[in-house]
Amino acid sequence: MNHTPRKITDEKKIKILILYLLDFLDREIDKSTLGEIIQWDGSINYFFFCDALGKLADTGLVSCRLEPQAKLEFEREQAEKRLTEELGEKESVEDMTRRLAAERRRERDEMYKITPLGREVLQAAGNDVLENAKDKLLRSSTRLLAFNSTGKHFVSDIEELADGFNLHCAIKDRRHVLMSLSVFLDRRDEAEFMKNQFLDRAEIVYRGAIALLTGEVRYWS
Repeated sequence: MNHTPRKITDEKKIKILILYLLDFLDREIDKSTLGEIIQWDGSINYFFFCDALGKLADTGLVSCRLEPQAKLEFEREQAEKRLTEELGEKESVEDMTRRLAAERRRERDEMYKITPLGREVLQAAGNDVLENAKDKLLRSSTRLLAFNSTGKHFVSDIEELADGFNLHCAIKDRRHVLMSLSVFLDRRDEAEFMKNQFLDRAEIVYRGAIALLTGEVRYWS
């Protein structure tokens, strides 16, 4: 029997969870890290999170600050995309990759913080949120923020064998190997693809491994 975390789709609950987390952290946090914490165990969909966060900002319950240079870069990429669509041209892989990279950089430069009004709404909401979800948020925020503050770096290489390839991936900090894994693959292109995925999203791989090992999310029978 497969076990997956109970999905949280109620917009009000997601908003309260975001406010609860920002109130607990009591400082600015970038959208990328905030999203990783909220989605730690897979119970909240990324698009539901983005929609709820945007509405919190629109109603003044959270503040949003974007560095000017990041804003200009993002707006330029979006303008290029709109021009391509208006001309009826298909977006190239290179342009799409550059645009998505700009969006990821913008998420790292987009800073959020709870406002006094947001704290009032959170206090009025009381216990209108699942206690176990709140506990998971605090645990995941502690883990991820500690992970992000250790001077980590990611390494990955492909070892060619007689009958295939070994992909080696590791996350290290100044003193420890935080995670290490090896995967055997038949084809080099698969190994190259997975290597790039790991280097681009190592935090997500780490987050998923921790969630599986701690039993917060289980996919096995």
